Amino acid sequence: MLKQLLKILLIEDHAGFRRSTREYLEFVLPNIKVWEAGGSEEAMALMKNHTADIVITDFNLPGMNGVEITGDIIVKFPGTKVIMMSGHYEGEIVRSAFTAGVMGYVTKADSSLDLIDCIESVKKGMTFVSRSVKFSLVKDLSQSITMHTVH
Repeated sequence: MLKQLLKILLIEDHAGFRRSTREYLEFVLPNIKVWEAGGSEEAMALMKNHTADIVITDFNLPGMNGVEITGDIIVKFPGTKVIMMSGHYEGEIVRSAFTAGVMGYVTKADSSLDLIDCIESVKKGMTFVSRSVKFSLVKDLSQSITMHTVH
């Protein structure tokens, strides 16, 4: 039985990181096709011709940021799932990403295995947050609770 081809659009403005991520995904995951975009305009143009199953986007991008493009993708391509892969893991950015519709969040510093676990989870319709992002969210929450308790 043949596995269905998994189509991924990788949106990342740093060409070297984008290329190495694509090469890693193609090496590790069977039956995968990865398209690359360096920014939001290029990504939306690619989506019109090659609708992806999963979009992996950075937060900082030329044009729209990752949260904004997530909202556009969710509206224009409702079956597409979005993962945020960013150097940012501050609580406010993570919360805004999930509010916009991402189903997974990993940082660029996380293990490459976290990205694979994230893709597998999101593909099944489950959410995924890497350990470093969870730690950051709990830290933000505990600081918020402490500030409310002190005042």
